[in-house]
Amino acid sequence: MAKYLASGNRTLEIVIEGYASPLAKSDYNRRLSGRRISSLINQLYEYNNGILRPYIQNKNLRIRVVPFGSAKSAPDVSDDTNDRRNSVYSVKAMQERKVEIREINALGVNTGLSSTGINEPSLYWDYDSYSLALGAKATEIGAKSRSITSKGIGTSINGGVSEYSVVTKGGLNGKMSSAKQRIELVLVDAYTGEVIKKGGSVDLFSNDKKISRAKQKGSNYQYSMSAIDGYVVKGNALGYSEGSSSFYGNYTEGGAVLRDTMYLTPFNGLPLTLYFNNDRPDANSKKLETVTSYDKSFKDYYGQRKNFTKNYTQYLAANGSVPSVINEMDEFFTNDVKGGFDKLIGTANVLESYLKRGYGLEIIVEGYASPLANTDYNEYLTTRRIKSVTNYLSNYGSGSLRKFISSGLLKINVRPLGESNASSNVSDDSSNPKLSIYSLDASRERKVVIKDVIIKKN
Repeated sequence: MAKYLASGNRTLEIVIEGYASPLAKSDYNRRLSGRRISSLINQLYEYNNGILRPYIQNKNLRIRVVPFGSAKSAPDVSDDTNDRRNSVYSVKAMQERKVEIREINALGVNTGLSSTGINEPSLYWDYDSYSLALGAKATEIGAKSRSITSKGIGTSINGGVSEYSVVTKGGLNGKMSSAKQRIELVLVDAYTGEVIKKGGSVDLFSNDKKISRAKQKGSNYQYSMSAIDGYVVKGNALGYSEGSSSFYGNYTEGGAVLRDTMYLTPFNGLPLTLYFNNDRPDANSKKLETVTSYDKSFKDYYGQRKNFTKNYTQYLAANGSVPSVINEMDEFFTNDVKGGFDKLIGTANVLESYLKRGYGLEIIVEGYASPLANTDYNEYLTTRRIKSVTNYLSNYGSGSLRKFISSGLLKINVRPLGESNASSNVSDDSSNPKLSIYSLDASRERKVVIKDVIIKKN
């Protein structure tokens, strides 16, 4: 598309249709399919560093949206909320959750007019008959119809968010520009379908800037937004992936509360990598066991960040390199070392939640070492590193997971791999600790990785 648009003063029109499975109510599915369309438009907006953005803004690339929701879903797709195997996880249900680029039309030379000759066309979608009326006004659609308008096709992109508004007969009135729409959002575990009741937060962003945090009332997150503006809403919960939705000025009559659901994936960040200081825990030991818990190991290692940065910077300077790695080392400690520990806390939180609800879990844990010591020693070392992580899990929440480990409901499958997977580029020269201990490459080899969590319903 970019090559075609760049070759002359041309106009393209994309027709995008959105669909949903019939699991939720029709109104919800229409909004859901609209958000799915928006996610694709966001991708077009950001594609290849925004190469299409000026064409969208200048109306050379026009976008028509048709959010069908579940109106055209196959009749044999289950809508039974108690049968998630068929209504959520079946191939038939998955095939209904989609967005389709239905057409790409060449409209010729860009004159500010569409191929129909209508300036600044808007698309209205009739909820009842699913008819399309390009350039029509809301009052011209049947008295029972409710319509979605894409406000100025080709100009409806605001900070990567495609805007549309739900309007009723008579169109937008003067009060709507200042109206506030009340929203209630719930965060739901995408695997179990259960509401996440603790450790969550919901924030509103406009043009990539956080503007407010939703108030939590019970399991709901409540907020209000302008009835004509577009927002990105991000939901978080401890141990879950971040959820993000493009919400719009969906306007409901009579000030009714608009309710929605955001699904978050459990066990955020797997595989989860946890890093260690050199020869820790329990330096100069050939024991397979340790009483050290990973939280103590992390705290001691994180306290050495300045020492690691200093030593590696000195090595680079001595070898004629520009020590820009100071920023990389700092990012390693912030994003990887601390970030890994933060994710471990979240993972333990979700483990506890699942185990208390009767799920059996198996964790796959692997241990690694840099090649500085000999092979046998590194196997002992990686076994202790794994043990420090299992000690943390056993102690988590004042020992709340311990009984599940003892009963076998929580199984931990350990694989101490030592230095066997260490990169050949990592130094094993004990006479050059600035390289074999303090370098980024060596630091990244000293780790335990929680590879996977297998969920088993008893």
